[in-house]
Amino acid sequence: MKISLSLFTAMLLLASITLGGGAPGAPEDPQVIAIKNLVEEYARCCRQEDLAALARIYAKGPDTVQISAVGAVVTGWKAIEDGFRNFFQNVDGCKMQFAIHAIKILADGKAACLTAEQEATMRVNNREVTFQDVRMTWFLEKQEGHWRIVNAHWSIAQRP
Repeated sequence: MKISLSLFTAMLLLASITLGGGAPGAPEDPQVIAIKNLVEEYARCCRQEDLAALARIYAKGPDTVQISAVGAVVTGWKAIEDGFRNFFQNVDGCKMQFAIHAIKILADGKAACLTAEQEATMRVNNREVTFQDVRMTWFLEKQEGHWRIVNAHWSIAQRP
């Protein structure tokens, strides 16, 4: 049975909504902590232009997908890596912060969904650029005992 990427993504999102959650005030699941640490590692990699470390947090498959806030779809780790290399050559002083809304671990513990808002500032062509209210959604898989990004999507919030 062949399934489209958008249908698969919608199914994962629905599963994450219905299977996630926990009691307020309950101790955080170690898997949730590991995913939060992955987000912080991603931000550190971008600040320090650490392509080698980014290579450790993304899945290496040809079906790994990254969709930018402007709609550019990049498929496969090699193409994503080239995109980061280009980004690092053209951007200075990248700073990021995240407000994580939800981390949902799917029932089998081998997949997860993360939603967050991201803000970033950086210098591009000697001009400071700020991004606010960027919505971020990541789908993660547990591979070789570590969470890896298999699908990353950013979008800009619509203004009324």
